[in-house]
Amino acid sequence: MSLSGTLENRLQTIFDSVCIVMVKPEFGQCIVPRVARDSDGYPRIQYKGRWRLVSRLLMEVLGYDIKGRLLTHDCDYPPCISPEHLHIGDEHSNAIEARDRGLSHAKITMDDADEIRRLYATGRHTQRGLGYAYRLCESQIGEIVRRESWN
Repeated sequence: MSLSGTLENRLQTIFDSVCIVMVKPEFGQCIVPRVARDSDGYPRIQYKGRWRLVSRLLMEVLGYDIKGRLLTHDCDYPPCISPEHLHIGDEHSNAIEARDRGLSHAKITMDDADEIRRLYATGRHTQRGLGYAYRLCESQIGEIVRRESWN
């Protein structure tokens, strides 16, 4: 893979130092860079003064429009940055895939999200109160109500 430009040069350096750490027969080789990882295991580098996910930077360089969208791993291996294992999705499809694969860590279900929206729409419940009831933070309730997640 040949990339050019500042970000592209940084990603090329990462690709030059990758280590193939595992092979899953159904997915092929996972590509894992030797860079810092966040607490969830996703590789990150500093770019323009802030930490960025390597998988997102890579997909941007490859021409994918991922702004405001999720990248999900078909291989279920967070450190992997193989473009063949990444696809663009949303909160809903990611939650369904995680549930179907037995990987869901969700605190609520889709029915819960619908109920949160219904209760909030009555005007008798605050986002803070619903957050307390569903053990979510107020900002998560706001995202659900605005259909920015769980839609």
